Amino acid sequence: MTRLSLADFPLPIYDGDLQSRSGVPKNAVDLKRMIASHHGVLIVTPEYNSSVPPLVKNTIDWVSRVQDAHESRGQVFRGRPFAIAAASQGRLGGARALAALRLILSACHALVIPSSWRSALPMTPMTIWIA
Repeated sequence: MTRLSLADFPLPIYDGDLQSRSGVPKNAVDLKRMIASHHGVLIVTPEYNSSVPPLVKNTIDWVSRVQDAHESRGQVFRGRPFAIAAASQGRLGGARALAALRLILSACHALVIPSSWRSALPMTPMTIWIA
């Protein structure tokens, strides 16, 4: 099991024109390969303004663009199990962030585990556990 912080993988804001000019950033490639070397992923995130934080969405956007030889784009998500958890100081405890994250990961063809965990406690962004 490996614990990652997205703070250790800084990425520019996703921009298709930037990708066309410069390719996918090395940190997105490194993160994609780290995920690919594990069987599953747990994403733990706070809820910001009733959704996932921009850092989480941006990271998924970049990682979904990584395409190694003999792979389709976003292959690292396809069929890989993802568990999700969230926390928020609001009374819903991150439920809206979980719904948004489930939608985003499902669009990437990830296998999102149906049950999730949420808490009405504050948390710092963003932790990913891969196993």
